[in-house]
Amino acid sequence: MTGRTNWRNQRGEIRFGPLVIMVLIVVGMYLAYKLLPHKLAAYKFQDIVEEQVKFASGRSIEVENMRGTLMNRAKELELPLKPEDITINWTVNFISIKAHWAVDVEMIGYTKHWVFEASKSGPIFD
Repeated sequence: MTGRTNWRNQRGEIRFGPLVIMVLIVVGMYLAYKLLPHKLAAYKFQDIVEEQVKFASGRSIEVENMRGTLMNRAKELELPLKPEDITINWTVNFISIKAHWAVDVEMIGYTKHWVFEASKSGPIFD
């Protein structure tokens, strides 16, 4: 029996390192599954807020209409925003938008309370 391994004499050993790496990969994938959608939605809403500030120049839109637009986009992203969570300060030559919301993310044996903020300020040019 030269060249062949006799499997009956092998001990059932497992190395500890690969097992730890596999557990870490699984935990990382689980955390990404639970947390990443909320973070991506926050980034998208930040882009929407920046877009509203950027294109506020030259528009005669009312603050409540802008708040309604932001609420509609937040609803599309499934963000738990209420109209009172969005603050819009619009003066003759300056606009500032801030939105605050919180999400409770349920994980195995732990609930993470995650607070988000999207804000942007800028001048208004005519």
